[in-house]
Amino acid sequence: MSLGISLTIFILAFISAGYLLKKHWYELWVPAHELDPKIRETHKKHELTLKQLKRGVAGWHTIAKTIFVPLWLFIKRFFLRLYEKVREIEAHYQRMVKVAMLSGPRRVEVISGNLTQAEEAMANSDWVKAEEKFIEVIAIEKTHRRAYEGLANVYFQSGQWKEALETYKFLSRLLQADAPVIIYQRWAQSALELKRPGQALEALKKAIEIEPNNPRTLDLYCESAILGERVDLASQALEQLQSANPENNKITVFAERIQNLKQKLVADTK
Repeated sequence: MSLGISLTIFILAFISAGYLLKKHWYELWVPAHELDPKIRETHKKHELTLKQLKRGVAGWHTIAKTIFVPLWLFIKRFFLRLYEKVREIEAHYQRMVKVAMLSGPRRVEVISGNLTQAEEAMANSDWVKAEEKFIEVIAIEKTHRRAYEGLANVYFQSGQWKEALETYKFLSRLLQADAPVIIYQRWAQSALELKRPGQALEALKKAIEIEPNNPRTLDLYCESAILGERVDLASQALEQLQSANPENNKITVFAERIQNLKQKLVADTK
């Protein structure tokens, strides 16, 4: 800023101050009780306005401390956790890339070590570590049967039904004719936990093709058919269950539930 402009601003400020001082000079030296009533009234209004302003500022300061400070701390913690999660994902990705590039004896060694660690973690119900180790094996060998079976069991035993269902379905496609009955049974159980009797029936039909008289399969099939309101399939499964395992305690219960279902469906059609 040039000297001329600065000097002009200074002079204007000086003149304004002089004007205000001249205007209120009388008020500065006269006792308050001797002032003109109108002037005293004006002063009181100014004082009241200043007090209200101070109270307002104090109130907003309290509101800011009560609302905005906790909000800021929450936002700060959220982004710190997000940053840590991103770093964790990035580190995991880099590790998976290195693992996937393994070859030769080192590849076999790492797969074997991860499987051992995963199964030890499962024995200790450490589902997070078990899942991580099985996935690391799959990153090395895309169709590793033992790793997929272990991963599916992790999800099943930890109650992660959606993940269990999808993994058992994948296993059935991976193994095809070599898939054991238990894969279809657990696929069906996971579907029932998710209240999807139709998907359970889909799995159990395949299980029956492998072992037509497996009592566990027929038990699940009857349950799924009743829940899916498929009277025909439930009655058929019950007959097969009676033939395969006549001492099954659930036969009487199933028969009663099927009869109740028939009555319900008839009532619904009226």
